[in-house]
Amino acid sequence: MINPVKLKTIFKKTILLLIFVFLISPHALALNYKKITLDNDATIISKYFPESQLVTIEVRVFSGLSNEGEYAGSGISHFLEHLLFKGTKTKNSDQIRREIKKMGGSANGSTGLDSAEYHITVPNKYFKEAAGLLIDMVI
Repeated sequence: MINPVKLKTIFKKTILLLIFVFLISPHALALNYKKITLDNDATIISKYFPESQLVTIEVRVFSGLSNEGEYAGSGISHFLEHLLFKGTKTKNSDQIRREIKKMGGSANGSTGLDSAEYHITVPNKYFKEAAGLLIDMVI
């Protein structure tokens, strides 16, 4: 049996390698993705599609099942995903849901082995409002 710690390290290196290969591949460069690293090491990857009427704002947290340690299998990462949609300091879950619906959008999240992601998709004219709401939810 493979040591779980060793397997986790191999998996992380493989994922990082795949991401690195994707980001430097000629195909990715041809698509004009922009990558910006902020002072706090957060990375923003964006692509502008002028013909699209929608925008998706996603926050990905690189923590998932594989980071749950002795609590692996407890579902804590998935539980935190659900908590994100329960409200902020200024908005409850119904207000968040109504605000997204008023913009004509949708929101969801998912939890995987090494990450969790939360996203809002709205008509592109509501980009700033949706981004602000998602940031508020994550913080």
